[in-house]
Amino acid sequence: YAAAEAVNQGSIFRLLLKPCPADVLGSALDAALEQYRLVNAERELLEQTLRGSVEVLTEILSLVNPEAFGQAHRMRRYVRHISAALQLPDRWQYEVAAMLSQIGCIAVPPEILNKLHLGQALTESERKVYASRCQVAHDLLAKIPRLDVVARMVQGQNAAVSAPAATAAIGPATLGSRMLRVANRLDEFVMMGVPLAEAAARLKADKSFDPAMIAAMETMAEGEAQTEIVSIRIAQLRVGMVLNADVRSRTGLLLLGKGQEITPSVIARLCSFAASPAGVAEPLTVAVRRAVPIEQPAERLTRG
Repeated sequence: YAAAEAVNQGSIFRLLLKPCPADVLGSALDAALEQYRLVNAERELLEQTLRGSVEVLTEILSLVNPEAFGQAHRMRRYVRHISAALQLPDRWQYEVAAMLSQIGCIAVPPEILNKLHLGQALTESERKVYASRCQVAHDLLAKIPRLDVVARMVQGQNAAVSAPAATAAIGPATLGSRMLRVANRLDEFVMMGVPLAEAAARLKADKSFDPAMIAAMETMAEGEAQTEIVSIRIAQLRVGMVLNADVRSRTGLLLLGKGQEITPSVIARLCSFAASPAGVAEPLTVAVRRAVPIEQPAERLTRG
């Protein structure tokens, strides 16, 4: 019984008795190595499948709805900061949930999305269609291996909360949903021109938002106060900068939304657009930390 417990609870691969013949020991070691290779191969396959699926979905969203893609990027920045401040395990889940939080918008008619982008009121039927995007996203993401928890985070991002429980008292799916809810509401304020610090203060007054998450966003606002807005060319873009205004082609097509963080893939995309006939309207305005040098020429616009 004790041996069986050791195997079952200790994840022991095989139990050998002494004295153990050399050929039996060698065979057991070979089998253990093969099992290890199989487990690793399966994990790598799942990770590659997961990474590829997320990249494909975000790429589709960026092409179908640049506004939603930009919002997802902004939410990812908020969620990344909150999850790090709370020292949560498996923080990748929360970031992926933020990046895919708006994927359901692919099922929302463009005219509804345009009204939202212009700040126009939706009819009751339009609100129902727009609200359905969370369930659409859940049904899509739940089919991808290892994204079941992420799917539930996205599904519940607009769920009403009367009084949030302590972080340690709820599971990751619920915690992620509440984090997305905070990020969503913050983004609404910021896109209306409300400074992040003031937006966090407004959420702090609403007791339905987790105070620990709001406190994390207050520290992020303090960091953003140490930034300045500069006007630069595409060639001067650096990873970590944040767009302070929409980026459009010279024909007026929206390419990237305000608030999107500059990544290697964003730089590559802008360079590709710049080489196309439509081009990119330059200069771009970005937020950078004051300590980060900018290759000249770069026109400083305002200071945070």
